[in-house]
Amino acid sequence: MNTSALIKCISRYDMLIHFMDRYNLIGLKDATEEQLTEYIKEILEMKKTVVFDFDGVIHSYTSGWKGEIVIPDPPVPGIVESIKAIHDAGYEVVIVSTRCATDEGMTAVKRWLDKYHVMVDAVMKEKPPAIVYIDDRAICFNGDPTTLLWQIQSFKPWYQRLPENCSAHILDRFEQEPFPFLKEE
Repeated sequence: MNTSALIKCISRYDMLIHFMDRYNLIGLKDATEEQLTEYIKEILEMKKTVVFDFDGVIHSYTSGWKGEIVIPDPPVPGIVESIKAIHDAGYEVVIVSTRCATDEGMTAVKRWLDKYHVMVDAVMKEKPPAIVYIDDRAICFNGDPTTLLWQIQSFKPWYQRLPENCSAHILDRFEQEPFPFLKEE
């Protein structure tokens, strides 16, 4: 396989850059046929994989961390149906969790998934190559690095944010009593 044939197989520039770096294939001209074959294989596998974080995305995590094998909360409402729809659309669904760093944690996650009938293709401790990662503790990079520090410092996962309609309630209370903590007793 030559370089021009390989480039025709690649539809996404970012994947090309990622794998060129991973396999040290700068320019691809010095790659062996074996390296190029592995490269294409990984790209094709990546095209159909969606990776979900477990806690806070699938497991509602309303009780917070209770230990590696204690998973007390139900699924996020609607997530089981969404995962099924994604899978039925032809994507491989992979669950990733730091809980899976041990055999006990891996077993606990798999039991929880079975209990709630969450059908997935794999459960792993590390993120595999994928077209997208769904995580409650991620910041989507928008191309502007100047906002990253602010995004990090103000970050809250979805389940710790105020509801969207909450701001009107807070403003109403503020108008009624602007600085309740300054009241004289």
